[in-house]
Amino acid sequence: NKYGVPSRIISVEDALEIVPYLNPEVFIAAAFCHKDGKASPFKTVNAYYEAGRRLRVEYYTYTEVKGIVVENGRIHKVITSKGDIETNKVVNAAGAGARKIGEMVGIDMPVENYRHHIMVTEPFQEFVKPMVIRGKLYFTQTERGGIIGGIDMPEKPDQPLRARLDFLEVFAANLVKIMPILKNVNILRQWAGYYVMTKDNHPILGETEKLEGFYIAAGFSGHGFMMGPIVGKLIAELIVYGKPSVPIDALKLERFERGELIYERAVIG
Repeated sequence: NKYGVPSRIISVEDALEIVPYLNPEVFIAAAFCHKDGKASPFKTVNAYYEAGRRLRVEYYTYTEVKGIVVENGRIHKVITSKGDIETNKVVNAAGAGARKIGEMVGIDMPVENYRHHIMVTEPFQEFVKPMVIRGKLYFTQTERGGIIGGIDMPEKPDQPLRARLDFLEVFAANLVKIMPILKNVNILRQWAGYYVMTKDNHPILGETEKLEGFYIAAGFSGHGFMMGPIVGKLIAELIVYGKPSVPIDALKLERFERGELIYERAVIG
């Protein structure tokens, strides 16, 4: 609460009012914030895309970055599969490809890609409004009605994005403990994606001291969709005005060399 988040501890009875069908035998209280929300990643990304088009932003789809030319310690141009782009500024916001982009300019990005798994069920009338979290399990309901969620699984970095059958077994067993009514639902599909992790589970933000004009917005450690809008605004301010409206110096790349890590423990999924 001291950071302005109006979360509160609620009773089992109050939790059941908010999320019916929870198993009251597996928890003694819950934390809840009425200002929390959720959004469709597909609709959100498309909304940003359409807003950019109205502002005459140019998009290069299906265009691979092949290399970045650096001359006299500054960005000179970006080589792509569809031609060169002359520029003195590059933002490394490449997600799972952030490390590769860093290598193109001789910068070691201290991130690792960890595979995480998720699944979605057949649709139902809405009855789960917030995200439910217990330990490393999380689930909510999509706008189409499917129950969507995941759970932490032991993984080594840089594993191929293939589904694991044991994920379904572990997830289903834990889900049914929390909400027994779901024991007979049908699973539609499962898939995997990467959490791009840093050593302290916080993103790397801002211009690096190692190369003028090279900005970083990567390593979100599973929080990228949530943090993306404000990070985009702050990086744009940094590029245009030289200073963001919210300080981000503590999240610069150089914190790893200086041993100034800021450990985040609330990483779920």
